[in-house]
Amino acid sequence: MAGVVNDIEALAEFRAHLMRFNHDLAENFATIQGHWRELGEIWRDDMYRLFGEALEEVTPGIATYLSATEGHEAHLAALAARQVDVAFVRLAGANGDNLAFRPLHREPVHVAIPELHPLARLRAVRAGHLANEPIVLFPRALDPPLHDHLVHDVLAGCGVAPSVVLEATTLESSLVAVAGGLGIAFAAESAAGQFTVRGVEFRPLVTVAPPLQFGVSWRRDTISRAVRQFLAVVFELAWVTRPATRNDAAMSDSLPRVGVG
Repeated sequence: MAGVVNDIEALAEFRAHLMRFNHDLAENFATIQGHWRELGEIWRDDMYRLFGEALEEVTPGIATYLSATEGHEAHLAALAARQVDVAFVRLAGANGDNLAFRPLHREPVHVAIPELHPLARLRAVRAGHLANEPIVLFPRALDPPLHDHLVHDVLAGCGVAPSVVLEATTLESSLVAVAGGLGIAFAAESAAGQFTVRGVEFRPLVTVAPPLQFGVSWRRDTISRAVRQFLAVVFELAWVTRPATRNDAAMSDSLPRVGVG
């Protein structure tokens, strides 16, 4: 379009500003919700009820806003489109006809629960406990392998049909919804350890499904020397930071050969 100037530095500054704003919004909204619940011990008139109804009304909107403005980066799409050479992704489902995948780290799933929910009194939550519970989940189009893992492996594997009441595209927006009492959300163990949101409790999820896999993906057909060397460093670091498994030998056959020198 004529007359349009794309100032990369200005856009980057706006993005950083937006991320700070969204973080503060999520944190402050969760704090207000927690403070309102605490006041329920001493504030019992109609104004308390009306304010609670107002909070319930705006909670989905806040979560939707956070989802819309913090879109997930389509790493695999960029990799397939040859915009990037390597992508760090979740799950072996990242494999495609031309995409190789190597798991680097595995970790269990946790659930985020409203602090006053009966399940928050448990030390760990079994997948079967989530039957008939409202679930806050991201859209499948955002991350099909992870979505399928949660819905089919984690939940359906224990006979649970999820009742999704809200779709949220970021963990922050999911936790806002959980703090508002809208439902229960999922989070990787590492993410659960990084977030402290008022009104939200994290608990390990006990399931028969395998843990989440995080790894690196690359294109099989075209791989430069620089990418080979980068992957070699990544694989070496991953090897020394985790125990070897019986699958490592088989996986090594599919890895790109890296020369030295």
